[in-house]
Amino acid sequence: MNEASAAEDLGLIDMWVSAASAAEGFTFQRSSDDGADGVNRWLLDDVMIDGTRLSGRCQLVYDQAVPHVFAVQLVSPLFEPDVLGDEVALSAVFADHGLQLNCYQVTSGGEALMTLYGPCIFLGVNSLPVELWRPVAKRLNLALRDGLTQQTYRRVVNV
Repeated sequence: MNEASAAEDLGLIDMWVSAASAAEGFTFQRSSDDGADGVNRWLLDDVMIDGTRLSGRCQLVYDQAVPHVFAVQLVSPLFEPDVLGDEVALSAVFADHGLQLNCYQVTSGGEALMTLYGPCIFLGVNSLPVELWRPVAKRLNLALRDGLTQQTYRRVVNV
C-alpha cells in the first residue's frame, strides 16, 4: 500500500473518531508507538452508552497491510481461557452478535504480559457516518457482557 493511500485512510478514521468523540463525550488518543510496525491504534476512554460505561477497553486498529478497513475492538482482562475451556465457546457467543473474536496481546519490552479477549468488528473507511458509532459500541458491549456471562456460567456449573 502506498503512503498517500494510508494517510488518506488514517485521516478518514481520525475524522470519524473525532466526530464520534464530540457527539458522545468520550476521549481518545493515538498510541505513542503509532505506525511503527504499520499498525495504528486509537485508544478510547470514558466511553458511555446509554449512561453505562463500556465493559472493556475500546480501541480502533488500522493495519496498513490491509487498506481501507479498520477494526473496532472491545477487549477485557476478565476473560480466563482456562475457565472458557477454549476460544471456540467465546467465538460462538460473539458470532451470535455478528462479531468476531479478537485476541490482543499486551507487551512490554517485547515480552507478553497478558492476552486480552473480546469482540471485534471491521469497518470500511469510505462510509463512516458519525451515527454509526453508537450501534457499533452497543453491539460490542452486549457481546462482551454475554461472553462474560457465559464464562461465569461455566465457572459456576463447571462445564
